[in-house]
Amino acid sequence: MIDTQLGFYQIIEQIGAGGMGTVYRAAHATTGQIVALKLLKPELVAPEMIARFNREADALRQLNHPNIVKVLDSFNEDGVHCIVMEYMSGGSLYDLLKSVGASHDSPLDIERVLSIALELADALTRAHHLKIIHRDLKPANVLIADDGTPRLTDFGVAYLIAKERITESGMLVGTPDYLPPETLNGDTVD
Repeated sequence: MIDTQLGFYQIIEQIGAGGMGTVYRAAHATTGQIVALKLLKPELVAPEMIARFNREADALRQLNHPNIVKVLDSFNEDGVHCIVMEYMSGGSLYDLLKSVGASHDSPLDIERVLSIALELADALTRAHHLKIIHRDLKPANVLIADDGTPRLTDFGVAYLIAKERITESGMLVGTPDYLPPETLNGDTVD
């Protein structure tokens, strides 16, 4: 899909992939603005997955917060479902932790750790105020902006308390290594 036009966007390169979608760095054809395009994987195009994908776009639109990646647009073109988000050039918190761990002599300083934790807690407070539970909080879902601030992303498996459930009861949702105990016990998440 590299060097392909999709809607108003020219795809430049693939920058990530997850369970639901593939993410590309792209440029707006007219303005040149660099964005991230998240495309629902073609093999997942089914009514319940389209609903989950659209719900992610809706959740992100509601979450107007400096530590949450902003949705700029969403569209469907010829069966390709796409969410257009602001692009974060600093990689992920996972990448940062991996690079710090590889350099053994320069651990992430406590001030930076506390700053990231406080900003993410603020982002989660905003989400919870809007009755949105992320359900997949992990270092790979925290992107780093140019100015070094963390931005929470990937609300694809988020639980919107006010919306109709699309996850089957008893179904485990999220990344197992990062699931809270109540999820593993089959209890209700809050």
